[in-house]
Amino acid sequence: MIHNPSDVYDLHETGFGSETLAGKMLEKMHYFHNKTQRMLPVYEADLQGPFSVASQVWGIESFLMAVYEYPDEVHHLLSLCTDVVIKFAKLMRDIVNNDWIPYHCAPAVWLPPEKGIAYSEDLLAVVSHKIVSEFIRPYCECIASEFGGVLLHSCGSINHIIDELNQIDGLVGLNFASSETNLPLLAESADDSLVLTVHNSPVSCNGLPIPNAIEHIKLCKSVFRQSHAKILCQVFGGIDMSPIAVEQLVESSNS
Repeated sequence: MIHNPSDVYDLHETGFGSETLAGKMLEKMHYFHNKTQRMLPVYEADLQGPFSVASQVWGIESFLMAVYEYPDEVHHLLSLCTDVVIKFAKLMRDIVNNDWIPYHCAPAVWLPPEKGIAYSEDLLAVVSHKIVSEFIRPYCECIASEFGGVLLHSCGSINHIIDELNQIDGLVGLNFASSETNLPLLAESADDSLVLTVHNSPVSCNGLPIPNAIEHIKLCKSVFRQSHAKILCQVFGGIDMSPIAVEQLVESSNS
């Protein structure tokens, strides 16, 4: 949507009507909330953060160049995207009468609404600490102020920017894969207030091993025992979750 940097000043919000994708998602959330007779809370949609949304509006490669070449225009766009993210999140919350789970990074994880909201900033993996401080932190703190906290998800390694993430006011946790971010190293550097929600993944970064379910659980347990970090260990993908299988999984991870 951005062909020239000045185009950011002519952008207009399309709204959240039924003809929009966001509007259709709100209708779907409302439908399932009613059809389950309001017995089950509804997860938020796959919520992207301002930096991620802005990169999609501008075009990822051009946007990452604009961060250096047109910082004023980038900040203007980030401010618009922050407003839209906040508005959409509030609409999701309201459409299910506050009966929601403000977390999308991994199914079957509960985030108490009073603790904040989760969203993704996948480009954290490919930006510098200076970019995090100037172009991601202020807008993250704005969202955290609105909802009482933020839990950030990133696909890819976040080891190189943990010092900057530690400084974000209102950050309550981080979500990442144990094969993409070095968990022992991050646990040593992460602020003690943060909850590290760690899942396994078939994708690897920086030569990290791709653990199976048991290896992943053992890694989480080892780090938990050796550090002050608060870790929530998640297991993804093709796992037999029958009672017998779960018992065997736990016994194997204890060995």
